[in-house]
Amino acid sequence: MNSGVSYGILLAGGLGTRMGKCTLVTNKHLMPIYNRPMIDYSLRTLKQFGVTKVLIVTGDKSASDIMKYVKDGSGHGFESVYYVTQIGNGGIADAIRLGRNFTNDDPFCVMLGDNIISTDFTLVDPNKMSDFIKDEKSGLVCFKKVDDNSRFGVPTFDKSGKLMYIIEKPHDPESKYAQIGLYFYHSNVYDFIEQLSVSQRGELEVTDLNNMYLMNGLLKYCEIDESVFWSDAGNNETLLRCGNYVAEHGERFE
Repeated sequence: MNSGVSYGILLAGGLGTRMGKCTLVTNKHLMPIYNRPMIDYSLRTLKQFGVTKVLIVTGDKSASDIMKYVKDGSGHGFESVYYVTQIGNGGIADAIRLGRNFTNDDPFCVMLGDNIISTDFTLVDPNKMSDFIKDEKSGLVCFKKVDDNSRFGVPTFDKSGKLMYIIEKPHDPESKYAQIGLYFYHSNVYDFIEQLSVSQRGELEVTDLNNMYLMNGLLKYCEIDESVFWSDAGNNETLLRCGNYVAEHGERFE
């Protein structure tokens, strides 16, 4: 898919505390999903969008391990791959902020490295992507209907279907949708990030960032088809689920 987005930021930091002892040795994004490291799946998704230049945001704990695997990116089909370290756990929006000198004035894609998405489809409606590219102040987020969305950002719509706001990890979700770890922004995102306040978790939240776009009438969204496989692999349960699914449906991730 030639999306018009050639820059991608892949978030592969964090402490991986939800995986217990498994991440004492290396970064969670190098844990195996069946026959490949977790990060390989997100790299393939970025490549599917036509991304040619990638910035990988790592934590300071095991950045060298990721660099040993991805290297300069040529072996994964990219023109170039760069690295930057996020100190501590400042949140997704804080990690995006580190890409300012990488993306410059170009639109770009942000992907969470623990999101596993099948690649046998057109993920984002080409018309939605075209609208995003043309509107140089907009952001684009992706929602998918899931069985349990209480661990994610959840969108709320009014009776007419208009998106009202997104709530992070709600106790009582108001819709069946989850905000998946795939976002598209223009360069004005860095100015929005500077206006964010630290959440109760001590982080700059991507949900707060997207709500800021929404309040300014700049947030676009697309619904991912239910036939698409998407899951995070950020804990042992979902890691196993993803591995079992890929083992059975490996052709969907080529």
